[in-house]
Amino acid sequence: MLLIGDRAPDFEARTSEGPIRFHEWMGSGWAVLFSHPKYFRPVCATELAQAARLKDAFAERNARLIALCINSLDEYERWRSDIKYAFGTTPDFPVIDDDDKAIAAAYGVIHPNMSSQVATRTTYIIGPDKTVRAAMAYPSSLGRDFRETLRALTSLQLTEACHVATPAEWTDGEDVIIVPQMTEAEARQKFPSGWKALRPYLRIVPQPDMG
Repeated sequence: MLLIGDRAPDFEARTSEGPIRFHEWMGSGWAVLFSHPKYFRPVCATELAQAARLKDAFAERNARLIALCINSLDEYERWRSDIKYAFGTTPDFPVIDDDDKAIAAAYGVIHPNMSSQVATRTTYIIGPDKTVRAAMAYPSSLGRDFRETLRALTSLQLTEACHVATPAEWTDGEDVIIVPQMTEAEARQKFPSGWKALRPYLRIVPQPDMG
């Protein structure tokens, strides 16, 4: 797998939405690139359906979804029809044709100890600077929680903009933590209304406005 801070490899690919060059396709926004094992797999179908349902929520955060599978696109339209039939929604984000596994190899989503024939369920959140900001991997039997991916994206954008951290099980709108690196003087300037100090290093403050 790529690690947090690694530069996300650029690539050219044929996708279900036409040919792309990845970094150019991202533009100045964020991207969520997620790999899935194979077409016509039941868990994969549920994931693409859920990602499609949440596409607008990701778009509101200036993030684009893109799926990676080591299949050819030749059979994708039939699978897309299955997803529409089963779940009433159609994936309308790019699905990458990676039949030669070159992109999967560059992103480290094929693990020979598990299988050399399918990709793992790996999710990368990639920032506008084209570096990996978060990485999550799941076994093929465990479907991802795309609301958790959305929560992670929201936290990354908030913490980058406001120099705070988010606590365990935080959700958008809840209190956050002033980062330990911020001095008392800096904190007073940034948070003039004050904060609740549970310990000197544990300073709780209402979520600030990113705007």
